Amino acid sequence: MKLTKPEDRWSFAAYPRCSTDDGEYGGSGDGGKARLSMKLGNGSGVFRQVDARGLVRGSTDEHSANVLQRGTLKLKLSLPVRPNRQTPHGQDEIYVIVRGRGILWHAGRRDPFEAGDAIFIAAGTEHHFEEFSDDTAVWVVFYGPEGGEVPARPGV
Repeated sequence: MKLTKPEDRWSFAAYPRCSTDDGEYGGSGDGGKARLSMKLGNGSGVFRQVDARGLVRGSTDEHSANVLQRGTLKLKLSLPVRPNRQTPHGQDEIYVIVRGRGILWHAGRRDPFEAGDAIFIAAGTEHHFEEFSDDTAVWVVFYGPEGGEVPARPGV
């Protein structure tokens, strides 16, 4: 699968994993998961869902692909499968729902979500998706230290 076009300003391709001052890109050295690479000329760029979806189909777990790691920040695209059981994560997490709809079960609550919604899950919070549509696609962002960020004020 060709992931780049000559006219694109940014180049996306599968490269060997490497580290630079801008972050970590390329390869499948992250537990065998594919990683979408981008040559960052000035430290910024666009990650296209269509390119990341191609990597999800080629990854070892076949439902998610790591796209970027820079410091504590990790970006991946997830195409959830049933049953969607997850263990609590060590970092804070943001989901951006790209496509689909469903129910988020978190800390004993059930909240509906749909395309365009953003979800925050604090580190250590039990959660999973329920009753989600077959076309559900989610950008997943992990960030911060193990154990999560400290809220600016109590209850936030």
